[in-house]
Amino acid sequence: MKKIILGLLMLLGLLSFGQSRQISYDTLSKYSNNNLKIKGSIIYDEYLSKDGYLYKVGDTIKINKPESGGVFSFITDRFSQKQGTSVMNGKEMIIKNIIVTGFKNTGYELCMTINNPLTSEYILKFESAINSREIISEVINSDYALSELKKAKDKLDLGIITKEEYEVIRAKLIKFIK
Repeated sequence: MKKIILGLLMLLGLLSFGQSRQISYDTLSKYSNNNLKIKGSIIYDEYLSKDGYLYKVGDTIKINKPESGGVFSFITDRFSQKQGTSVMNGKEMIIKNIIVTGFKNTGYELCMTINNPLTSEYILKFESAINSREIISEVINSDYALSELKKAKDKLDLGIITKEEYEVIRAKLIKFIK
């Protein structure tokens, strides 16, 4: 059965060769909320995330700290199904596959297969990992920008950075704070 599924996935890949397949957070939400079936491939080349950034196969994402304890809630080893550990902190991982999983009656979720040359492959539940800050999004959100600005202000007050350095950081971050 696994060989048949693998063969079908390979055939699907060959049939869509040269075409960029993109899925967005809005599309996933629409189909999940209305109990609709997603048409077409479950494997995509690009994902337009909730935060508006376009992630592509081959892009690099940065792993942050686990949400709780020393293990990740939304990053698991592809083969053993064990949760990723804090050994992954700060590592950069390459997006190998972008996959939609789920069913029309339970909803859909976007997962990515990620790895770096020194590790095995991991499955990343993308939006959940972004929300829990287990991975760092390419787009700076308001809370993150405010936190970074406060850190910069503390460094300024302690004399670690100059007023000019603080103003450069402030100018970059202020546009993200709502």
